[in-house]
Amino acid sequence: MRRFQQNLCASYRGPIRFVIIGGVLVFLVYLLKFYLNWSTKPQPLEMDDKYYRGFGVNFQRDARDGIRHMSNQGKLSDAESHKDPRIPSLGKHIDIKAAPVGVHVHVDPDLKQQQKSKLVSKDDEVQRVPEKHSQQEFYLVHLDLKGAPPKISYYEKIFPLLHSWGANGLLIEYEDMFPYWDNLEDLASGYNYTKAGIQTILKLAAKNQLTVIPLIQTFGHMEFVLKHKQFARHRELPENPQSVSPCKKDAMRVIHAMIDQVLSLHPDATFLHIGCDEVSDLARGTKCINAMEAEGVTKEDLFFRHVKTIATYIRENYPKIKPIMWDDMFRKLSLDILQKSEIGQYVDPMVWMYLPDVKGKLPGDLWVKYSKVFKTVWAATAYKGASGSAQLVPDIDYHVKNHLNWLKVINDVDGKLVTFRGIALTGWQRYDHFGVLCELLPVSLPSLAFCLQALKYGEINQDVLLYVSHSLGCDEVKNLQAVSSAKCTFPGYPIFALVHNYHLTLKSYDNLLWQEHAGWITEYHLRHRYSNPAHIKSLLKPVNKMLVTLYKLSQKVTGIMAAVFYPETSEEWIEENIQPMIAKLKWLKTTANSLSLDSTWPKRPLPKSAVSSDRQQVEQSKMHAQNVNQPFQKNQPLVKNDQQKMV
Repeated sequence: MRRFQQNLCASYRGPIRFVIIGGVLVFLVYLLKFYLNWSTKPQPLEMDDKYYRGFGVNFQRDARDGIRHMSNQGKLSDAESHKDPRIPSLGKHIDIKAAPVGVHVHVDPDLKQQQKSKLVSKDDEVQRVPEKHSQQEFYLVHLDLKGAPPKISYYEKIFPLLHSWGANGLLIEYEDMFPYWDNLEDLASGYNYTKAGIQTILKLAAKNQLTVIPLIQTFGHMEFVLKHKQFARHRELPENPQSVSPCKKDAMRVIHAMIDQVLSLHPDATFLHIGCDEVSDLARGTKCINAMEAEGVTKEDLFFRHVKTIATYIRENYPKIKPIMWDDMFRKLSLDILQKSEIGQYVDPMVWMYLPDVKGKLPGDLWVKYSKVFKTVWAATAYKGASGSAQLVPDIDYHVKNHLNWLKVINDVDGKLVTFRGIALTGWQRYDHFGVLCELLPVSLPSLAFCLQALKYGEINQDVLLYVSHSLGCDEVKNLQAVSSAKCTFPGYPIFALVHNYHLTLKSYDNLLWQEHAGWITEYHLRHRYSNPAHIKSLLKPVNKMLVTLYKLSQKVTGIMAAVFYPETSEEWIEENIQPMIAKLKWLKTTANSLSLDSTWPKRPLPKSAVSSDRQQVEQSKMHAQNVNQPFQKNQPLVKNDQQKMV
């Protein structure tokens, strides 16, 4: 019997071995498959020419903007291209910019006709552009540093992304982040970049093929200069630090000094933006009024005189630099006035319009006039900071429409009436020096990415959505509205997620205050000491819970924002967005505790004396809450599109 068992085991030993070995092989195959799937996920890798030549792709460099043109030699089919998500299936011809992060793609116009891609934005405001739209020399990303200036280490992370998306320049508005010195030392903020820091920014920009154009305000929006006591005398109106007076010669010396210092740290600059927009107090001061009467000139004459003086100074001292300025102050002037001013011999105008209806909001004769005055012009769009002074998250669809319709306008007139030198995608951080913070840069990177692609392709289709999703390290998004809930890995994404989570907290807060208990705990109830104790007691628990949530959120904001911003930004953001909520909840808690002391109530009508006798208590409650921060100001909604950005 024992021998029979031994023979039986021996007969099964071979098959058992085969099963074990086979199982191990199957496991290894699945493990290899898992590794390959993981390794081909979108990653911010540096992909050189050799990587793409493996798929039959050749490169040729375009001397104009550094774009390398890839052509598929037929070795990679459209279906096969989906095996590597880093090569979007956009046809046989793809353009890619040399960048260490992501892939910059451009659909061959000849193949667009074959692609029946659907516009994500269905609004009638957006008009399809011709298949072959004009290409500009410069695509500038505006960095507005008068609010929430990033640490320089953040630029090192995002500049490669900007380049990969198609940007080839930066319009940097330093304001008080520039390290002014000598008599201008007080203009610099406590967190200003150092001279070495400016040099680091320029090196990072050059490394990523981004031309830097500095922007200095020299007429309007000079609050950061004129707010100081030693410079207040240069104001047009004594009570308003917004505009410098064109009739005070001492003011020009300050402006010249600012230009000299900024350009000394930008030795390779070929353009300088001198601002000059929204000079709201132009010629309203006594000195300018007297000058107009004595010289027989208009306020427009004073405006052009001031601008030409600045431009002449630049021409004489920095002959290789061309001044650029905003155009809004002379946009509606007649052709005769523009030609008489000879302004076209001094500057290039940058035409800004941030609303979706670009063509409808600009004067109908604008391009005809400008064609007879200026050799070249610039356009300015907005990817953030243009739809509400307290906006927290950009409305991507809103901004994409702005870019698509700008593209339509440019296509209609570029090379026919005027010549566009470039496009600046503005990203305002405050509406002026004293305004609150609007959308933070990390929160707005997806909007910037889609706006740049809108300028390149003339539409946002599923291929673009896929590409932008991959470049941001996001889950694939199906439409622009899905971006807010996407999980991503782009630089600053924790801040992006934090702000969107704050929106959910804000909804809970509004529901608690303005819906659930709004009818039982108001100033009326406190004055008359007249409310339902059951509702008062039910309010205290959610109020305490919400307070705990807000305190934790404040701590989280401080920690997360520290990776990108200086402490001032997180402190201001908390003070603007969280502390008012805490103050209101504290006031509610104090009020609820006060009302809960009552056990009997008078009959109606309520005694009028109650109003006067308890007024002092109400005021004390208000003052207690205001010690934190204005409790009675309800937070503005996260997204609103009813305001036009004033630069």
